[in-house]
Amino acid sequence: MIIGDTINLTVNINWFRKKYKKEILKMEGYKWAYSKFKGYYICMKLAFAMEYPSLKPLAFLVFPSGPRDLKIFDKIVTELIRRRKLRKGDYSLLDRGFCAYRHYTDGSLKYGIVPLIFLRKKFKLEKVLNRIQLTLNFFNDSPRRVKNKIRQLKAVLVEFKQYILNWEHFKPKRSLI
Repeated sequence: MIIGDTINLTVNINWFRKKYKKEILKMEGYKWAYSKFKGYYICMKLAFAMEYPSLKPLAFLVFPSGPRDLKIFDKIVTELIRRRKLRKGDYSLLDRGFCAYRHYTDGSLKYGIVPLIFLRKKFKLEKVLNRIQLTLNFFNDSPRRVKNKIRQLKAVLVEFKQYILNWEHFKPKRSLI
């Protein structure tokens, strides 16, 4: 099981004391972000993942300008797969910021993982299951491989249904991060 989270990192640049040109900030990799509470500020977003039982850190990714968690889900998962830390059939436990119907379907279809993303109030399991559609590329392999893929997908979906309905069971594990 992989536990993931993000945090905003505020960059300590005193904009009022010394004026920086936008080009200099862009060359340094900084971008402006906006918040209702802070207004405009310069920040970065740190995404990190840990293995559950050992709490061993697996990946740290830094993104400029603090994008929303929804936008960085694919980047985190592909990086963990590239590093061979996340494999087919593994669980990824993420907070509500990553909650989107496409992340549930992409996690199970595209990556073969069980995406355990904490639910928002109006979550509908039927909507997730109805969005699962197999493309023609899924069936381009030999019949034996296609049967194995379908069997793996069914196993992932069974586990997903079982655990997503009891997601509150994972709150203590998620709080460790």
